[in-house]
Amino acid sequence: MPAGRPSKYNGVDLKQVQMLAEQGWTDAQMAKFFGVCEDTWHEWKKVHPKFSESLRDWKVAADFRVERSLYESAIGYTCKETVKELIAANGLNRNRESEISYTTDDWLNALEFFDNRCAYCGNSGKMTKDHVVPLSKGGKLEFGNVVPCCQSCNSRKKDRDLSFWYEQDASYDKEREAKLKQYLSDCEQIKEHDDNDSKKSCLVVTKEITKKMAPNTTACIFWLKNRKKEEWRDRHEFNHSGNVAIENVLASGRNRSKNRDKPED
Repeated sequence: MPAGRPSKYNGVDLKQVQMLAEQGWTDAQMAKFFGVCEDTWHEWKKVHPKFSESLRDWKVAADFRVERSLYESAIGYTCKETVKELIAANGLNRNRESEISYTTDDWLNALEFFDNRCAYCGNSGKMTKDHVVPLSKGGKLEFGNVVPCCQSCNSRKKDRDLSFWYEQDASYDKEREAKLKQYLSDCEQIKEHDDNDSKKSCLVVTKEITKKMAPNTTACIFWLKNRKKEEWRDRHEFNHSGNVAIENVLASGRNRSKNRDKPED
């Protein structure tokens, strides 16, 4: 009897599945990413119990982060904001004409700017060098065209242009997009400065500010309505039987009449 077609499950990278699940991807999104239908994905979960258990645990980890973020938003939290400026460093000249135009310092500066996290999804871990403009489309391994990127985002982006890929990807975030654009803009300023000056410029942290974020009232209400439903729900129900003891009404009326007709002393 001829063997059936080999399952795509054997070619699935479980580390990649973990990254996607912890980023909040749904089963439908992950199935599409790995090139199978959603029914096949659910079938894998039935046939491979360990895969199903691991997937559930990874999703729980993502839910926990969201719950923690909601809690912190409800009670308020503190965060640090760094300000980085272009500083010229004496004696360090950038050789733009050399064959190797991307140095170790360039890479370390990029990692520092993005807090050792992926420029696209914000995850930490092992970073790869991603070309904003792909090599296949004229991009170069040079300062201003390389950003830190996790393996998951790198494999999804492939040779796509950033402007067409990022907004459609599940990892898209407006704040990270703004930070990425700021980095690329700063790199352009550095290159212009270096082309007109013999001194090399670099991004240096010049100020750190600790901000206290006030509690978010919407998050507070959402939390309380789910944790204390009886006390914080919008509508309270009252039980009215509709039965009135007519005898008590009549007796009360007779008493009032007697008191009114009673002669005064």
